[in-house]
Amino acid sequence: MFKAKRFLPVVGLLLFAYIVNSVGVSVITEAFLKTNPLYFIVALSLTSVSSGIKAYKWKLGVDVQKPGFKFFEAWKAFIIGLFAAVITPGRLGEIIKAIYAADNRKIRTGKAFATVFIDRVIDTLLIFLLAIIGIYYMTAEFALGFSTPKTAIAVFIAFGIVVFLVLEEGVTRNMLRPVFRKIIPKKHQAILKTNFEEFYEGVRAIRKERLLLLKISALTMLAWFFVFIQYYLLSLAAGIDISYFYIAMIMPVSMLAELAPISISGIGTRDLVLIGMFGLLGIGAGSAVAFSLIVLLFNYCIAAIGLFFWMKDPIKIWRL
Repeated sequence: MFKAKRFLPVVGLLLFAYIVNSVGVSVITEAFLKTNPLYFIVALSLTSVSSGIKAYKWKLGVDVQKPGFKFFEAWKAFIIGLFAAVITPGRLGEIIKAIYAADNRKIRTGKAFATVFIDRVIDTLLIFLLAIIGIYYMTAEFALGFSTPKTAIAVFIAFGIVVFLVLEEGVTRNMLRPVFRKIIPKKHQAILKTNFEEFYEGVRAIRKERLLLLKISALTMLAWFFVFIQYYLLSLAAGIDISYFYIAMIMPVSMLAELAPISISGIGTRDLVLIGMFGLLGIGAGSAVAFSLIVLLFNYCIAAIGLFFWMKDPIKIWRL
């Protein structure tokens, strides 16, 4: 079972290969070669703003555990996390920034993971809400008879329930206890128990700060506002005639698709969503895939910055 999971990302690659074969390599290549580099560069330059806001809101959570986390160190850890996210299924690699926070602030690893968990939960909940709004709008606007909005709401509710259960220490402890004793080797149980206790100690510290949670949520919305501007600029780079409004309606759905563990960097899943939703606006599949490739290149450019910092300060993999 565990070995089979290793091959899940191949599904995304196979899906991408099918899409390329169906749309046509020449069609996609022709659309991609029309990319306007100026818009791409401007979008890339705005990364300093969007990533800065995201790094700062995560820093606020780290400061609850131990004040004094310098902004540049938080930003560096965040960018390294983006690099790891791009090369791992479901963007799970982003959790490595917790190790950098733990080392920099000399806080326990469990508490550092709590800051990443809370940050990602708020991020994902907002993207879910935006995606639901986008799906509902597109469904109503184009009189589609799909049940997708109801499905999206059901998934959102399920996600919310899972988050609620995870945040309840007692519930999680009771659910994991039988599995923990049977699966985890005794030599690892002590350290995992310690990390478990530290994680919930960190979660409790952040949950007490209600105003801080509101501030983080507001900063999350501001960050996504700039991210959608970047995507809008990338659409202009691809020569696609689409408004910022539609980008804000479509991209959250695409970003949710990128979280699927069957893909790395959203390859295949993002293309499929964009072809479907751009098609409603009369945008050809070739242009949709070309835009998706531009987004992929854009993400890799940002990831390259993270790789640079990672090479200067390699993460201690054994601590994950």
